[in-house]
Amino acid sequence: MVIHLLLLFLICYAPTSSTAAGVEVPFYEDCPKTADGTYMPNSTYQSNLAALAAELIRNSTEYGSAAGSFGAAPDVVYGVALCRGDSKDSLCTGYLRGAFDAAMNKTDRPLCELRKNVTLYYDRFQLRFSDRDFVSGYGNEPEWPLNNTNVVNASVAGRFREHVAALLNATADDAETQPDRYGTGDSWFQEERSMVYALVQCTRDMAPGRCRACLQRIISEMPLMLDASQIGGRVLGVRCLLRYEMASNSFFRVDNRTLHLQKQPNRTIPFTNATYYCLLKKPY
Repeated sequence: MVIHLLLLFLICYAPTSSTAAGVEVPFYEDCPKTADGTYMPNSTYQSNLAALAAELIRNSTEYGSAAGSFGAAPDVVYGVALCRGDSKDSLCTGYLRGAFDAAMNKTDRPLCELRKNVTLYYDRFQLRFSDRDFVSGYGNEPEWPLNNTNVVNASVAGRFREHVAALLNATADDAETQPDRYGTGDSWFQEERSMVYALVQCTRDMAPGRCRACLQRIISEMPLMLDASQIGGRVLGVRCLLRYEMASNSFFRVDNRTLHLQKQPNRTIPFTNATYYCLLKKPY
């Protein structure tokens, strides 16, 4: 029987998904400390960042993701934001607004201390902004792998890795054709008598081929980043991401776009919002 407690052994920010005040806490927080990497309160850079944040939130709410820039050198700000395909509309607005407010020191629990280069990855949404142009090159860095610590039986580990790769590739093939570049899928894994669920997504400004290439690269590099014998994992990146889980319930909302590669007969798939837990605090 699959255990639903998901544990992370990689560095995360905090062991819960929200603070007491209800503010989401990121899985991953990257705010490099450099001599010229901060901005002053009420500066032009801060004003440009606020304007860009509003634009990214508005477009992500409508389309699922957004990328762009605001201002002129030396105070131009570049940014990308994404909400998971089943977390759009007002839900996305609230998520991203809270994250940008925290990144810009507008909450009682600020993040990143007025840094110019910030990346925040959460369960259902993410953002990055910088004073350097990372947008035009479609780079996926920084990438962040997370593993579920439960494992499949050693005798079927090889077959499980093949099963996961096939499901992720099929889901990626579908996602690249969708306007929002989002795809989900599931497939029955007979050896463990359990469903495997997969989710992939790119930012919608990526052309189909570019999206598929980004997903193909992180799928291909999974053996280097994740222990594929473990029953779940994800790779988070600025431009594309993936997640898979072997579980009795899906971690995303199943809809008429969800692929069903190998069905379990006579079964209704419920929805559960599985929670990842962290064992370590952030290193700074």
